[in-house]
Amino acid sequence: MNKYKKWYLKFLTYIIASFLIILSINLLVDPYNVYKTPTIKGFNDNKIETKEYLMKAREIAIYKPDTIFLGSSRTRVGLDPDYYKKITSDSAYNSGLSSSNIYIQLKYLEYALQNNKSLKRVILGIDFEAFNSDINISPYYKEDRLNSPRIIKNDLIDTLFTKQAFEDSIKVLIDNSLNKSYFIQDKYLDNGSHNEDILFTISQKSFLLGKNRFYENLKEQIDIKSISSEYQLSKVKLNNLRNIVEFCKKNNIELLIFIQPVHSITLEGYVNVGSGSEDKYEQWKKEVVNITPIWDFSGFNRITTTSTDNFNYYIDASHYRKNVGNFILDRLLGNPSDKDIPGDFGVYLTKENIVENILENRQNKEEWEGDNPQIVNKVRSLFIYD
Repeated sequence: MNKYKKWYLKFLTYIIASFLIILSINLLVDPYNVYKTPTIKGFNDNKIETKEYLMKAREIAIYKPDTIFLGSSRTRVGLDPDYYKKITSDSAYNSGLSSSNIYIQLKYLEYALQNNKSLKRVILGIDFEAFNSDINISPYYKEDRLNSPRIIKNDLIDTLFTKQAFEDSIKVLIDNSLNKSYFIQDKYLDNGSHNEDILFTISQKSFLLGKNRFYENLKEQIDIKSISSEYQLSKVKLNNLRNIVEFCKKNNIELLIFIQPVHSITLEGYVNVGSGSEDKYEQWKKEVVNITPIWDFSGFNRITTTSTDNFNYYIDASHYRKNVGNFILDRLLGNPSDKDIPGDFGVYLTKENIVENILENRQNKEEWEGDNPQIVNKVRSLFIYD
């Protein structure tokens, strides 16, 4: 009997020791950048950071920013809190989240105020796709984690005690020790924005191999039905935007809203998808302006119509670079350097000028299509299936 008892004790000790080792490694490496464990170059400096929604909730709770940027991955990639600090002397945090809709952005706004009652400014980039009633909420979004400034039990288990977390810790250790990116393709900066240099390098390498990320990205949007003939403008999501406006007004938070500047081939995609998506896009703008005046950086202007053969202003057809984001911040904040911005980039839309702006955009589109028949035909070819 004593023999079995000793065996059980040894086995139990082994299990507990293994458990503690896994816990310690996951906490020390912090592969998802959740616990803010000190980073050491060559050890755990580059993270996998696949748990973006959790990471940004934790950083909002820890950093307690006075200004936040809200929006989709377009906001995350394009808006630079460092540039914002340069022109305002105030700090900001980029809360942009991939595949997020306006409801998620509302909840992260509420969470930011919950963690910092001094929140004073919100810069919100909105997207046509995020108001589609047929797009489900991101599976990465967990509302219960926004109910407390502390990390919740399920997230603790997921990031410290699972096999996946341990495997991701090993991947981080391998990539950092070899100074290679076998597993880590993306990197977030401490201010919440994306490291565009990594994305830029990926797009450049792809282009040199004969693959154009502009058209590949547009095809991806079509395939996942981000651009779809089935688009239905959601009254619920429009009401979420209205709630953001009212929430900021109630809490004395300055709110600056803008339409994100997707590349012209994405706008052309709205036309080619059929079933009146272009009309729905125009209707969406009208509905938004009925809620609040906004800045509009979309349309066919000197930024959005740049060549798809270079990446001066765009990473791909969806994501603009930080130099474009700097133009946007200059316009929104009335920074004197906005004299360097193309004159047709950025229009302040109101109920009074929205119809005129839509008519002008139609004319600009027709002129662009006439000047770029090869691009138009290439976009059309993406909608042809065998």
